[in-house]
Amino acid sequence: MKYESKFCTTFTLAVLTMVSALAAQGYSTKHALVEINDPKAASNPVKSVSAANWRAVDVKSKLKPKPGQDIAIVCEGSFPAGYIATDLLRPNGEFNRDFSVHAQTTVMDLCNQQEDRMRRVNPKLFK
Repeated sequence: MKYESKFCTTFTLAVLTMVSALAAQGYSTKHALVEINDPKAASNPVKSVSAANWRAVDVKSKLKPKPGQDIAIVCEGSFPAGYIATDLLRPNGEFNRDFSVHAQTTVMDLCNQQEDRMRRVNPKLFK
């Protein structure tokens, strides 16, 4: 019983320390945009909108892309290239599997998810 209690306490402290470390590092994104890109257009993006507070589930209905156009999430901030970006939707209309999207997830939340993923994949970019 004592061992279980010590383990739970140690585990809880470890989790709290990790959460504190992540919160302390903060996020680099200053602006969250959604863009319509069209591979057939003369110039891209076709449309770019500041949308940090938009719910992710509302992006497609607000932008109303035409068939063949893609919607991307673009996060501007202190990154090596000045931004990070990825597609919001897969070709079948489903959300990109890299994102965890719920009813209240905002575009800024998706930028934070992208940053978290990049920190895991290429931590040298965030030193």
